[in-house]
Amino acid sequence: RDNFDSDWNGTGDSEYTCTACHNVHGPPNQAMIRHGELIDKVPALNFTYLPPGADLQNSIGGKIDWDGHQLSQNGVCSACHGVISYYRTPYVAPKVIYPKADPGTVLLEGADQDVLLTCTVLDHDNNLESVIIDLSPIDGSSTQTMYDNGTNGDISTGDNIYSFRAAVPVAAGSGSKSLQITAADVSGQSNQAEIMLQVLVVVAGEIVWEAGTQDITLSNDLNIAGSLTIGNGDTLTASAGLTVGTTLTVNSGGTLVLVGDCSNINEAAGGSAANPYGSGPTITASDIVIASGGSINANGKGFAAQRGPGKGSHSSFRGSGGGYGGTGGDSSSGASGGSAYGSPSPPTALGSGGGYSSYAGPGGGAIKLAATGTITVDGTLSANGGNGWYGAGCYGGGGSGGSIWISSGTLTGSGKICATGGNGASESFV
Repeated sequence: RDNFDSDWNGTGDSEYTCTACHNVHGPPNQAMIRHGELIDKVPALNFTYLPPGADLQNSIGGKIDWDGHQLSQNGVCSACHGVISYYRTPYVAPKVIYPKADPGTVLLEGADQDVLLTCTVLDHDNNLESVIIDLSPIDGSSTQTMYDNGTNGDISTGDNIYSFRAAVPVAAGSGSKSLQITAADVSGQSNQAEIMLQVLVVVAGEIVWEAGTQDITLSNDLNIAGSLTIGNGDTLTASAGLTVGTTLTVNSGGTLVLVGDCSNINEAAGGSAANPYGSGPTITASDIVIASGGSINANGKGFAAQRGPGKGSHSSFRGSGGGYGGTGGDSSSGASGGSAYGSPSPPTALGSGGGYSSYAGPGGGAIKLAATGTITVDGTLSANGGNGWYGAGCYGGGGSGGSIWISSGTLTGSGKICATGGNGASESFV
């Protein structure tokens, strides 16, 4: 007997196998039958794929008889095997998909702000009882009902999209908030999904992460009127632009990570639709300070291993380095390094991955810092490529370094600015 998930795409082999006639074809496990892999290969076994939401009682393809809470495929299997039949117990819990918060990042400047929380619920048995969201991470009810009746932020009744408009209070604090959604039916079967909500609280014109405040990820452009400080032990990861009205400070032990967009064509750097060069986020402030021990980096945040316009190659189990501003290093087996590409003025493209599949290192990302006043680098500003690694006799090439573009009235400090390519693998890395 096999238990199915609510998409009808998760199952193991039956406890019964028909080895007598199917040694050539393999056991007719349920996944093979349902996806049609045995169609026209085994006589009388022409089952068809059942899509999500299918009504098994009325489905076509083979003879499927309803037998209480089980399915008995008597008609087809008995053509060859007499009394042998398969039994499957369907599991048809509701399924929660497309959880979303709009906006995904809530900026609280002294007052609560609303956020619309939505999800889609698939209910194959039409016996859904409740859709509940736990709002306790943002100081709300742990059993808040979501609605599909045109109220509480819901737009259309009966479209299977459940919604709730919640007020996020300042007391919720800054950080990533995990909001759990649970959909349950009258039989007690349930399914869960998670909404990740980013909350930024501004107090007296500034945002401060300090002493272990939750790390946060920004996927949409964010404008902060005051200052922003990232403290010891905390990380802000941004894949979109960040604008700070006064001073951006990364203290010792703090990290600002910038993630590249590999799909961006970046025509200005020479990219094309067929060969995009990618780009990174822009960070804008009046002044930017990277304190000693602090870091703004895009290390390994460019193109993935063996990807990108300057990707490495490989031969004899050894990968070459990725290229970008210059050609990547050749491998010890003679595989050519990745090609050079991009523009030095301004440098905006992402670095490329090294050669040899997943054993290679990723390319560095792209950083643009723009300040009307002073940029101080006493810590580290870097867009380094990742190292290749060794495994199963394979040596990956290192990824190329990425881009760093600095625009400011004054650049000062005693720190380190680098966009270095990663090392190729050696057996010493094992």
